[in-house]
Amino acid sequence: MKPVIDQGLNPARHRDCAGRPALPFKSTRCLAYEASDCGLLSPDLAAGIRRVKGVKKIGVRLGNWLTPEQSQRLWNAPDSQTLKGKRDRALLAVLLACGLRRHEAVNLVFGHVQQREEHWVIALHRGGD
Repeated sequence: MKPVIDQGLNPARHRDCAGRPALPFKSTRCLAYEASDCGLLSPDLAAGIRRVKGVKKIGVRLGNWLTPEQSQRLWNAPDSQTLKGKRDRALLAVLLACGLRRHEAVNLVFGHVQQREEHWVIALHRGGD
């Protein structure tokens, strides 16, 4: 059981927990099951620990977000006098203004652009992906 405890308590294992708040809960659940298997914890208590809900991510921005000043500098970086610069600025404007993820911008097609209630939108099905 000591290797399981060492693995679960290893700080390097939880380095990115701010982005994945459920990771410590998973370690605790694994530790509870290991303790139950070794007879140190009752199976009922281990099952109760498994039912503990994780932290909900509501309205939390994860990852690295640009400040308005950083966004402006990024948008101004391409040369607006060249065709490639205009293209790059247009793509950056879509990314920055619409909050698209990189993979969403790469897969964007004209069919995603729709008019709804007199407003133009980029209609994507954004689950938790």
